[in-house]
Amino acid sequence: QAMGLSSLIISCDEDLTILEGTLIKLENFFVFKPNDISLAERIEMPDITNVELVIKDINMLNYYQIELEDFIDDRFYISSIKLIPSTNTFNLLWDLDGIIYHPVNGKEIPMRITRLGGDALSFSICDAQDMDIPYYEVLRARVIFEDHVIDITGNIVKSYDLGPYRYFELCYTDILESRRDAIYRQLFRKQIELRKAISEFR
Repeated sequence: QAMGLSSLIISCDEDLTILEGTLIKLENFFVFKPNDISLAERIEMPDITNVELVIKDINMLNYYQIELEDFIDDRFYISSIKLIPSTNTFNLLWDLDGIIYHPVNGKEIPMRITRLGGDALSFSICDAQDMDIPYYEVLRARVIFEDHVIDITGNIVKSYDLGPYRYFELCYTDILESRRDAIYRQLFRKQIELRKAISEFR
């Protein structure tokens, strides 16, 4: 029984590999079949420090801690899956740089992204001159990560003022699945970093 789209997140010391694939439930165990076999074959089982599984629902990402038993014939064999409880794994509070492009004159307006998710992001702008962004226009935006940039389009669905800043919420429109997956990959990485930091702090 296939359980739909999922990702296996494999940590080996400092390295993180994200394998997209399909999870299949058999009688007493699970099998994960990766889409990219060549990427999976590079992983050495003894080097693995942590493995998590993410199952994509329509509007949710569910994270699971798993027991990985073996990798045979291009498949990962999993003996147990345990849900990692989380209030909201679908978006993260995150302080990122970005650019929003004014729809009329194309001017690049710097923005601070405060929350990032698979279908929307929140950002703030400080300069009062740039706050006249129209709601009804589809806007182009760029999210700047440490090692990657992702271009998206979206509509402003709400805004509010707080001190010298105006905060906006942007819902993506017509986003390519490859770009949404690229955002997910960044979210996975960030979430694992945060969990590591929290466990070390404890």
